[in-house]
Parts: sequence; C-alpha cells; structure tokens
Amino acid sequence: VSMTLVDRGRRQTLLISLAASIATMILVSLAFALDAGGLLVVFLLSAFVFAYSIGLGSVPWLCSELFAPAIRGQATGLCTAANWAANMLFTQVFAMIHPSLGFALIAVGSAALGFPLVAEFPETASKSLDEASALFA
Repeated sequence: VSMTLVDRGRRQTLLISLAASIATMILVSLAFALDAGGLLVVFLLSAFVFAYSIGLGSVPWLCSELFAPAIRGQATGLCTAANWAANMLFTQVFAMIHPSLGFALIAVGSAALGFPLVAEFPETASKSLDEASALFA
C-alpha cells in the first residue's frame, strides 16, 4: 500500500502521513493524561502505526535518489546508519519518560522538524534518478 501511494507523490504522501501521525500522537498523549483506557490507546497507537507507515516510515528509505551517482552508495549507507542510531537513542530515552509527556514530545518534535523539512522537499515521483539528483544539487 505504502509504495503505491509513494509512487503517486512522495511529497503529498509525506504531508498526509506527518499530519496524521502528529494528530494520533496528540490523541494518545491525551488518552494517557486522562486515563481514558487501554482499548482507546491501542486503537490510537494502531492508527499511528498506519499513518506513519504510509509515508514517514517508507519515504526516507528512498533517500538514494537525493545523491549524485558517485557518492550514492556511501551516502545511503550513512543515512541508514544515522536512521538506526536515532532509533536506538529514541528507544532508550522514550522508556524513561511518562507516556503522556513522551507522546506529546513526539508530536511537538515531529511538527517542529517535519513540516519545515517536507515544505522544502521537492516532488521526485516519476523522475529518473538523474533528474531527482539534480533537484538536490
């Protein structure tokens, strides 16, 4: 499902995924703060996983099109290492934070970092690797 949506338009898919992910994280934070119940939290977390996976979870793995062919392999490897390092750091820190605050911080951080990034991200769908690389040169 995700790759079908991404092939139609990476930028639009990122925006929808980012907005839906932020909205679900705010709702999860409120559910924890109000002690709304486990079933609601499970539903909201499932909605977050779906929203995240359709865009934010898949588009970054297409980062190879951002780099010139001469450095594409090394740059993609560096991006992958940075992604895994950030995931490890996030996992370690998140476990120490109260759930309502933690999910709120995810929402705020996603908005603060995500919307400016997506606003500057050009559409690269249906472009060749050389055309997409030229957009970032």
